[in-house]
Amino acid sequence: MLCLRAEAKCHVRSVIPCVLHRWGMPWLVGIALITVVAEPLCSAEPVPGPADEAVHIEQIPGLRLWLDAAATESPGSVNKSADQASPQPVPVSSWKSRASSSVSVTQPKAEFQPQRWQLPGGAFLRFDGEDDCLRLTQTGLSTESLTVFLVAAPHGNPGEFRGLFAANAKEQRDYQSGLTIDLGPGPTRCFDQLNVEGAGFAGAQDLL
Repeated sequence: MLCLRAEAKCHVRSVIPCVLHRWGMPWLVGIALITVVAEPLCSAEPVPGPADEAVHIEQIPGLRLWLDAAATESPGSVNKSADQASPQPVPVSSWKSRASSSVSVTQPKAEFQPQRWQLPGGAFLRFDGEDDCLRLTQTGLSTESLTVFLVAAPHGNPGEFRGLFAANAKEQRDYQSGLTIDLGPGPTRCFDQLNVEGAGFAGAQDLL
């Protein structure tokens, strides 16, 4: 299962998982812009960013998932024009991938839904740091490498490996069967720890 979750209270603008790594996984997501590509983005040539109007989906090799908070559809889902201001936050139950119109991450339970905010500076999803998350499961995907780009603003770290992103095989732990990106054992008063571990490289470590 691939999981973007916000066990750390945070605001998220963008996330880009790019190259997958040696595990079968459905997807579970909980952030504001997510892009998944099935091969490394290691070219010396610059890759256009999501805010670049000239960027096209086909320019990103192996793209599997792209979730963008700047595009939302209707209350409860993310797929509408970023120009539509939201004076009040909107619960997000579904979020369609820009990489494939047939792929959406979902959360049917209202108490677990993040909120989408539209402000003059742009849109973002807010997660409560407790149980908010969006999911995509049973994809049948597997890969040998994964690249993740994540833009988020954690507002706290109570400890116990508060997760931002995770991928795991069915009924297995993310750090044993897939990948986890979290804030480490903590607690800390600010965002000053980043732990990445998974299949073949288990063991907490601070990468900051």
